[in-house]
Amino acid sequence: MIYTLHWNGTLVNVMCCLSGSSGGVVAAVTITSGCLLEKVRSRISGWASRLLSPGGRITLIRSVLSSLPLYLLQILKPPKAVLKKLESIFARFLWDSKDHTHRLHWKRWKDLCLPTEEGGLGFRRLQDLFDTFSLKLWWLFRSQRSLWAQFLRGKYCQGTHPILVSVPYYASPVWRRLKLIGPQAES
Repeated sequence: MIYTLHWNGTLVNVMCCLSGSSGGVVAAVTITSGCLLEKVRSRISGWASRLLSPGGRITLIRSVLSSLPLYLLQILKPPKAVLKKLESIFARFLWDSKDHTHRLHWKRWKDLCLPTEEGGLGFRRLQDLFDTFSLKLWWLFRSQRSLWAQFLRGKYCQGTHPILVSVPYYASPVWRRLKLIGPQAES
């Protein structure tokens, strides 16, 4: 069953299903990426009426726009299409003029995300941020004796090294994320 409810002012779809022989209810919350895209667009529309220099636009992208999806990237794996759309919105904000006419993009977004010493503007690619948060999650899993790390080790590893364990069909999204980044983290 899927229920729609309001949560923090946004519509959220909640999928509930019965689990196990005891009939316990498991709820999975799915927050659509539309609210994030809308939030970024609303910030940009608030700045559109102002005369912003290219340096001002660069500063706003670095400090405000690129920090909006950070929490989402820490806890969820958004679809690549959402990350591309966000970066497209950032690029359009950087290159468009005050009268909203589409202007030529002089460099690819990937090139603008290089450090300034290498000819870029120092923007952060969202996929790189997601990979960084995944590596941090792996580090926390491997280095700490926290309850969640012990739980994951007990449920999936059972005495073997996490790299050697296969991903079962019932694996949680967190475990799938850890298994994807594990080989890179261990090398």
